[in-house]
Amino acid sequence: MIRGFLQSPKPEKGLSVYTKMLSLGIAPNNRTFTVLVKACVYLSLLDMVYVHALKLGHVCDAFVTSSVINMYAKFGLMDKACVVSDANLNKNVACWTSLISGYCRNGFVSEAREVFDSMPDRNDVACSAMVSGYVKNHCFNEAIGLFQELKSFDNAKLNASLLVSVLNACAVTAKFNLAFEG
Repeated sequence: MIRGFLQSPKPEKGLSVYTKMLSLGIAPNNRTFTVLVKACVYLSLLDMVYVHALKLGHVCDAFVTSSVINMYAKFGLMDKACVVSDANLNKNVACWTSLISGYCRNGFVSEAREVFDSMPDRNDVACSAMVSGYVKNHCFNEAIGLFQELKSFDNAKLNASLLVSVLNACAVTAKFNLAFEG
């Protein structure tokens, strides 16, 4: 039901369903929190949901962490997003990618690249997030440079989103041939 309210004009009503669940003695699980976080249209609600997830031990779940990071980033609060990220010892590529996307969404491309470079494992989604972040912040040459770097890896998977971002960068810089050489 909480997920259903996310599709409605009043997503915060999902929080009422959550409150009712608790009053009936129904314990939330990690999936509850990943959906519930998206219903937080006000920062104060997000803070409350995060604290509750913390108290119930669900913040060690990488998908809960990723959802909270993403929402704090949408509010422009990268400092809080970083605290959430740093507190989770079970980060997966989704957590790292949420942090990269959040930094880029808020114009902190250098910080996003630092996170990207420090990732223990990267997948095509993380690479796409970094290249897309460069393009959205008008760092077209950096996007093309990272794409060229990624192409040099034997195990590189280049998804459609990544290619669209690179094509946009190439169109702006008129470097179409350069990006796809070699």
